Amino acid sequence: MKLERISQNKIKYSITFEELLDKGLHEEEFESFIWYELFDEMVEIAKQKYQCDIPDTISIEIFSLNSSEIVLILTMDELSLQEENQSKPLLSTKSCYSTFIFESIEDVIALAFHLENLQLQTNSKLILFEDQYFLILPFQQPVSIICEEFGEKTNLSVYMLEEYGTTIIDHDALQILANYFKR
Repeated sequence: MKLERISQNKIKYSITFEELLDKGLHEEEFESFIWYELFDEMVEIAKQKYQCDIPDTISIEIFSLNSSEIVLILTMDELSLQEENQSKPLLSTKSCYSTFIFESIEDVIALAFHLENLQLQTNSKLILFEDQYFLILPFQQPVSIICEEFGEKTNLSVYMLEEYGTTIIDHDALQILANYFKR
């Protein structure tokens, strides 16, 4: 069973049919109590892997079914998550990255030059997704405010961008762009 977090309140599980057969699940047993055991196992795995409390209200839906595996999406109730985050401010299930979206590569390059002129450096990653550029920075970097002058802050998941986007520069993207496009 593979899992990945695709947003703050959604986790994607990929389970092969061989794994389902090993657990005693068969095609004709869609109403079986064995499915409930599988769902409980999925919740436990998510708790351990992401160190988060799963709220009482969750939904599990079949997202895709192909010849080799089944993909399930576990969605946690957003109201319960908000209450959990308010009651436990130090225990965060949020990403430890800030993500910014840019309409063009020129905007990212302009930001890189601006930060170089200010002699500010930060670790950064540049990803192309759906013809837009996404800059990923460690959370709470002082340059985040400057980034909003050239692009917009977005809530898209870093994990989703890394999975479905194309990584252009894996680390120190702004410094690399500034050096590469020196005037």
